[in-house]
Amino acid sequence: MTPKIIVVLIFLIDVFYFHKIFHFYKFLPLLFLPLMLRYFLYYYNNVFEKECQDLDKRISIHCYDITDNNMTTEISLSFYIKDIVIKKKQNKKPLDCLITVSLRFIQKLFEEKGYDMQKHTFNHKKALIIYHKIINELLMIQSMQYLYTLEKTKYDPFVNLCIYTIYCFTWSYILGTSPMPPELLDTFSFLLEIVDKIEPFSGDEL
Repeated sequence: MTPKIIVVLIFLIDVFYFHKIFHFYKFLPLLFLPLMLRYFLYYYNNVFEKECQDLDKRISIHCYDITDNNMTTEISLSFYIKDIVIKKKQNKKPLDCLITVSLRFIQKLFEEKGYDMQKHTFNHKKALIIYHKIINELLMIQSMQYLYTLEKTKYDPFVNLCIYTIYCFTWSYILGTSPMPPELLDTFSFLLEIVDKIEPFSGDEL
């Protein structure tokens, strides 16, 4: 049960059972939980993209091109990981790819260290073990985010529609049954008055 659903249920209980908005205010901090979750996912999405961009400079990913048996297509790490996650969820076979250390990265590394490529060798096997470990961590991050987004997209529209409908109906009931002095018959003036002085529904002075 999400915090939004809990809060709206408490609101319904306050209005139709206690006839006073009281417990609703105490449960409002629960809404910080989905907000914190959004920040958390936003942070990990940034980490994912940054790590992918950094690793793209070090590795090359070549995928078999089904349109031409003699050619391969180079893709980004971000695309490669997202394809694995989505295809796994759909029970489909992911792209057939080969991951190698980028020749451009090796050349740049040797130039920075002042090495001669003819005299020094680069340990591809050791580098690929390290890079595969990072890729697996990124896969885990992307898998969690994708599953959450998938479930959220699946149920959120219906849940939000129900919540907004309940709030609309309940607040209409509150405004329709709240004690209204004769001088506040004007709806706009009444709304301004309850914002400043009156606790809605009960009519108690603040």
